[in-house]
Amino acid sequence: ATRLFFTAGEVASAELATISAYRYGRFEASIQFAEHDGIISSFFMWKPDSEKSDVNWNELDYEKVGLELASRKCKLQLNAIIGVPGPQGHESLVEVPGGICSSFHTYTFEWTPMYLAWIVDSTEIRRETGAVLRDFEEHAREGMRLHFNVWPGDSSFGGKFDEKRSAGVPIHRLGPLFRLRRERLLGA
Repeated sequence: ATRLFFTAGEVASAELATISAYRYGRFEASIQFAEHDGIISSFFMWKPDSEKSDVNWNELDYEKVGLELASRKCKLQLNAIIGVPGPQGHESLVEVPGGICSSFHTYTFEWTPMYLAWIVDSTEIRRETGAVLRDFEEHAREGMRLHFNVWPGDSSFGGKFDEKRSAGVPIHRLGPLFRLRRERLLGA
């Protein structure tokens, strides 16, 4: 295993990803998202090469995309992204009791031949069937990789990162940011 060590100011973002791609199953992670405005953090499934103009884009997301400054509530966006050329997004914003940035929650994707589901703390909050599911069935046959990342946004997406206004920057996280579990579902 390679260990990388950096000092403050050398790293603006980070991503962890699986090498293997997976099709069908229950993919679960326990996460506390990064709190500050302008800092995007996410748990997502992504088909390799989706960024290429001749490849169908396939991506499923749990994405913290901003912070309502008045209430200090983090915003969670759920995405099913498809298309050639991509991305064509099917987004929705949801609220999670207890807040996504103040404590850990369990975020789950269920991908079966019959549906795609987003589940938070054992409660299903979104389900896709029909055209969106058919796109994943047709174009993500080889599976998708699991990713976790944190990166600075801008005024067009995720909020404006402002070091001077963001208390606690640089952000330090001690202890686990996530745990990941994958299980096969019966019939999938």
